[in-house]
Amino acid sequence: MRRLRLSVKLFVASLFGSVLVFTSASPAFALSGGSFRADRIIDDAIFFNNNQLSAADIQNFLNSKVPTCDTWHSGSGSNQPPFVCLKDYHQDLGGGRGADAYCPGALSGGAKSAAQIIKDVANACQINPAVLLVLLQKEQSLVTDTWPWATQYERATGYYCPDDPNRPGWCDPEYAGFFNQVWYAARQFQRYIKQSGSFNYAVGRTSFVSYQANNPGCGGTNLTMQTQATAALYNYTPYQPNQAALNNLYGTGDGCSAYGNRNFWRIFSDWFGTTYNPDYSWQLVRQYVYTDSTKTAPAGLSGLLPGDRRYVGFVFKNTGNVTWTNNGPNPIKLGTSGPLERSSAFKDTSWPSATRAATLKETSVAPGEIGTFEFWITAPQVSQDSA
Repeated sequence: MRRLRLSVKLFVASLFGSVLVFTSASPAFALSGGSFRADRIIDDAIFFNNNQLSAADIQNFLNSKVPTCDTWHSGSGSNQPPFVCLKDYHQDLGGGRGADAYCPGALSGGAKSAAQIIKDVANACQINPAVLLVLLQKEQSLVTDTWPWATQYERATGYYCPDDPNRPGWCDPEYAGFFNQVWYAARQFQRYIKQSGSFNYAVGRTSFVSYQANNPGCGGTNLTMQTQATAALYNYTPYQPNQAALNNLYGTGDGCSAYGNRNFWRIFSDWFGTTYNPDYSWQLVRQYVYTDSTKTAPAGLSGLLPGDRRYVGFVFKNTGNVTWTNNGPNPIKLGTSGPLERSSAFKDTSWPSATRAATLKETSVAPGEIGTFEFWITAPQVSQDSA
């Protein structure tokens, strides 16, 4: 039986403070090519989580990858020192960038660090900043390069740099520059979602994905895209790794191997943990309390006398990969915690049990949808240290 955990002690003490108790640590694991899922490279809840990293988090991450920049490294050709590492990079964005249909948040202008640009674009376009960091590494190794060339910033995310054998290495100069590259890449990911009918790959659609973009003889397989994010990655980089590429996860495969989406998955996994959301996870949306089950008389929880009853509600977003149900072998119930499975002093006779306050109201709640739990609490007859 799956259940959410409720600390009523914290609930009572904080009068609707943070009440959801849920801890999920990414287990340590040795990454192997056998774990790669071509039809599910990364889950949507992770790919589109623009709140995963703050600007300070991004800056600290960049600092950790390049503690010391090789500013005066010997140059090559037109690429001469001083070199500026990503952790030290700044760009003046002028007047910024207005919101549009794909990036609903406006971006302020002025001089900004690379970390702030990444964070601001992530917020404006609702993309995980970790995704943008991985993209910068996958395309130009900018995150770890100790003496990056100016051309790496010009082509930072590989946006509008098609795999064209007739123009190898060509990128459209209209989209050149670090900010442009980060902005347009993030925007394009959203465009793939919002205009999915205009692109080759979309969630739920079965499409042929080649092993090599420019060598049809290398073959490929049909894939049914399991997430919007996976479809977006294939639209951006339209090939999948073959077995040889997966067998040598940190190296090269054979003449038919391609590495773009393999490297995205590998780098993200190494840096930020699993690309797969837990089957069961949730986010608290809101909470409320009333004196009546018809919810016409709002109330508080302070000053309760023994025997007083209150009607309490919690609303959660299903951020996992499994549809919640209120019946069958695994109904979703709200349970007690602190410690887990503790009989609550505030239990009401209407509860399913002393450790289960409520069952999910809705018949089913799909990933991304909202579920509700409502129940009565009864103040204990004697003072209790915990609920």
